[in-house]
Amino acid sequence: MSKPYRIISFDGGGIRGILTLTILSRLMSEFPNLINGCDLLTGTSTGGIIALGLADGVGVKKLIDLYYNHGKDIFKRRLTFWGLCGCKYTNKGLKKLLNDMFLDKKLGDLSKKVLVPAFDLDNNDSKNRRWKPKFFDNIRADEPDNKQLIRDVCLYTSAAPTYFPTVDGYIDGGVCANNPSSAALAKVLDEEVMGRKIGQDNIKLLSIGTGRGIQYISDKDLKWGAVRWSSKIFNILFEGLIDIPDYLCGHALDGNYKRVNYQFPEGELPDLDDWKAVDHLMAAGEEVDLAPVVEWIKNVW
Repeated sequence: MSKPYRIISFDGGGIRGILTLTILSRLMSEFPNLINGCDLLTGTSTGGIIALGLADGVGVKKLIDLYYNHGKDIFKRRLTFWGLCGCKYTNKGLKKLLNDMFLDKKLGDLSKKVLVPAFDLDNNDSKNRRWKPKFFDNIRADEPDNKQLIRDVCLYTSAAPTYFPTVDGYIDGGVCANNPSSAALAKVLDEEVMGRKIGQDNIKLLSIGTGRGIQYISDKDLKWGAVRWSSKIFNILFEGLIDIPDYLCGHALDGNYKRVNYQFPEGELPDLDDWKAVDHLMAAGEEVDLAPVVEWIKNVW
């Protein structure tokens, strides 16, 4: 039997990344080599920062500290009429934290393979100028992305519209792949990218969420315009589409895929910038029933 190819995926969700890290910390208390034994780490937005940190050898406890003690520095209000005159936050606090953590290291310096989505607002192709998803990775030795600064990729993938400014023409990867599981799967199945064929049956994929809420629109025949829909579209993009990769990976990998997340009661899902909710988020991470995941790791991973 061929060697398994192991992927761990982390969703986007702002400050709710501390919930993800709480789940990961619990799993690593059972399986200390969970990250060391992984072949590819993928993450979007806050999940991208987590993936890149882990790939650089930053410990889970240090990452939890980043969220717990520095959330207020990341989500520091600007003096502006939010939504009318500018984004809600600067990225100065986040930049400083990332600079201190990663210095001038590049993707090619990482000890682990990574895949981190962002969204490029302008591909600068004069014949076919358009926006498009961009998946930063260091899988191949000759990959041009290897020269990208880790701290910059973190800023690209987490530049959530209306919350943070764009960075070098990129916005948050959550607009296209807030759950990057299926993107990672597609990449690994590409023989040209991987330089070899990795059998689909050998791929093991663990996907960790940032918590989900009960969200719905009860009316059936809406005739809303731009103003009414504008208040919903962001959540639909970032939260509503997160189940699509779950569906695709579940069907493609069957028992070789496992998803773990926390279901918040109605009205209790913290906003992605609610740094004051860190204790609540960590408590939620502690409540998740990990028994099925532990059994899956023991028997499948």
